[in-house]
Amino acid sequence: MEIGCRWGGMFILIGEWIRRNGGQLRAVTAVDPIEPSPFIQTWFRLLREQSGIEATYLRDFSTSASVRQAVDRIRPDMIFIDGDHELRGALGDHMLVHDHARIIAHHDIFSQAWPDTTFLWETLKKLEAHDFDFFDFVDQYPSVGGNFLGIGAMKRKVLA
Repeated sequence: MEIGCRWGGMFILIGEWIRRNGGQLRAVTAVDPIEPSPFIQTWFRLLREQSGIEATYLRDFSTSASVRQAVDRIRPDMIFIDGDHELRGALGDHMLVHDHARIIAHHDIFSQAWPDTTFLWETLKKLEAHDFDFFDFVDQYPSVGGNFLGIGAMKRKVLA
């Protein structure tokens, strides 16, 4: 599942990587209030025709009842969060999927343009360290002249 898929670039990239590298991809779900892009529509058609993977596009906000119901029904194993970049919205997206996901990835975790998502990531690393391992991907080219973007991944610890 991806919350905030926009045009679908990361959504398609992650889905195809999982599918082509031995992951057991049963369903993909995109959540965004805009119309699905032609890229997403084409990919969904190919998934259905070639593999029978359930592909769903929820044209809605992540705060809606339909998205909450979909999360409860699908129980997504991996989530990429790139929706609302305000603290309340990003935290809400995180909490929406927290109980189901083994892997939760957040976008813009090291970004001077988005201080709320950066703050949330640093806070999650402290509050959730007992249940998750954390991985930061924040390297910047020297020519960037600041800190932007970044992806953080949380992997649920396996308890013995």
